[in-house]
Amino acid sequence: MIIEAATLPADTELTADVCIIGAGPAGLTVAQQLISSGLDVVVLESGEEDYDERTQALAGATLVGDGFRFNGAELDVAQTRLRQLGGTSNHWTGQCRPLDAHDFDQRDAVANSGWPFGADELAPHYKRAVTSCQLAVNEWAPTWWHDHTGAPILVDTDTVTTSVFQFSAPTRFGPELKPALAAAKHVRVVLGATALELQVTPDGSRVQAVTVSTLDGQHSSVKPGVVVVATGGIEPARLLLLSNGVNPAGLGNDHDVVGRYFMEHPHAIAGRARFVPSADLSFSVIGGRTIPGAGDRLVWAGLSPTAKAQADAGIGHGVALMFGAGGGSPREDREQATVPADAVDQLVTLGAGTASAPVLTVRVEQEPNPDNRVTLGDDLDGLGQRRAVVTWRMHPPDWHTVRTTIELIADALGRAGLARIEIDPSGKPIEEWPVEIGNHHMGTTRMHADPAHGVVDAQCQVHGIDNLYVCGSSVFPTSGMANPTLTIVALAHRLADHLRREVRRR
Repeated sequence: MIIEAATLPADTELTADVCIIGAGPAGLTVAQQLISSGLDVVVLESGEEDYDERTQALAGATLVGDGFRFNGAELDVAQTRLRQLGGTSNHWTGQCRPLDAHDFDQRDAVANSGWPFGADELAPHYKRAVTSCQLAVNEWAPTWWHDHTGAPILVDTDTVTTSVFQFSAPTRFGPELKPALAAAKHVRVVLGATALELQVTPDGSRVQAVTVSTLDGQHSSVKPGVVVVATGGIEPARLLLLSNGVNPAGLGNDHDVVGRYFMEHPHAIAGRARFVPSADLSFSVIGGRTIPGAGDRLVWAGLSPTAKAQADAGIGHGVALMFGAGGGSPREDREQATVPADAVDQLVTLGAGTASAPVLTVRVEQEPNPDNRVTLGDDLDGLGQRRAVVTWRMHPPDWHTVRTTIELIADALGRAGLARIEIDPSGKPIEEWPVEIGNHHMGTTRMHADPAHGVVDAQCQVHGIDNLYVCGSSVFPTSGMANPTLTIVALAHRLADHLRREVRRR
């Protein structure tokens, strides 16, 4: 059932076995997976089915530090995420890849790294996420793509490997899942319902109510069995900090970890790769290759230092991606623009030339740093809530990963006799390179077995609160170099399985 919050009588109290806050890929996947569970589910979505400027304004925040740049344009925080049914999937390009096995490990080269479980734990859920994201196959090894599609592999050595990315339709989770959720007997999706606060018991051990408001200030509430906060990479931390009625520091924040370790995927436009005429780039330049039998869906391969090369060099994970100079925008399928359309072409036309001289963009994993964080400011949004302050900077380990990733890939291509890399012909120091973001917000309610170092445990449950969970990119302890959506959806499948078991026992 789909409900407009504005149609509910004032001070309505809904009850639910599971209350999900946020109707993006994470929240909607959890809800969809619980349809057959018999559990009563309420999904609270701040936005409507369509984009609404008043609602979107609630996503505003203050940005401190290096600033957000995307496709040549300066962004404010509200432009990097969407408040509407389906969330930010409404302007997602569909690019997908799972995290690599070593991304889950504690690595000496990456401070504060290590997930509380390994890649094997998520493997079956990645398989389901591939279906949810409407990908062609659950195959990521470059040898599979070569053997089954004839895709040319540029480099695959002990130091540099080929990293495969698939593109979904792209999947718009709102339109895709709305019919099933609307028809579900035990699911209510409430639109125009912004969660203001999680009210907890006097001892702080349970959430007993979720306070909700419409844009016009009409309040209601949900009395939940379990709460799942699934509102992206910034808003979960903000909501926990705002919910300070019992603990002035906010929920799950006894150790001042909520909001810390904010991560992005820095993108450095490094220069051009001058390939020999015989090089087949059809698998390596975006738009050059589609997936057989999957319509016009794209598959794309970047180049990454291997896990061993990363460890030897003391760097995080990174990938070099190539855009054909003047080859058209890779982001034409956005239904909700993040930046003006004329800014998009700046990324793909830098260093104008032919397809034999593609633009080289390096995307890297950012080391989790507690000084990159989300806090509450003094500015208020349209509902009287304190806005978030996002502090984000590049730190020396991040720059080291950028530089070394480029050098390792340039060396591998040179040794193979395939290309010479023209790295930043302007001659500026690396710290002055223009760095862009991926619109990938991660880490602010990070997962860790020890509450002194994380906000949620391995099951995504907030430490010390027995009916509060967080699902989404905010729980990532580290980011790897892969786009986060596939991992977000895999975690949502895993959490839904956990809730099926645990809520029945309560």
